[in-house]
Amino acid sequence: MKANNGIYILHTPECCNGFFTGNNEFRVAYASEINNIERGVGAVKNTSKKAYSNEIDIGELYEILIFGDLEVFPCKDYAMRRAEELHKKLGPTEYGIVTITRHYPFCDNITKEEALGMLEIYHTNNKNPRATLETSV
Repeated sequence: MKANNGIYILHTPECCNGFFTGNNEFRVAYASEINNIERGVGAVKNTSKKAYSNEIDIGELYEILIFGDLEVFPCKDYAMRRAEELHKKLGPTEYGIVTITRHYPFCDNITKEEALGMLEIYHTNNKNPRATLETSV
């Protein structure tokens, strides 16, 4: 087994045109090294064509890489069913099924390709080895 692997459900508030709707969103992914999504490690210039701010947190970029193009579920029950399907398909993981709750909306205005490019810049500028990341759906 790889370190930190599991099936992760990302729970975020739904946002539409910059406003919270009062609803929730759930995304489900298999990932290893999930600790990369933690915020506060560093930031990089936001080079996205749809940038809302000048900088973006590294953890948010990893969040985009892991959960960026996955189906969005409107309730936790549907997300849990998908997580259970993945767990059955992929077999045992170190952490099983885990829910990660965020109190800010998912950044869906940056593509995976843009996020990967910004991470490359960050790791080059900081002379950090690229963090490992394995995901699948």
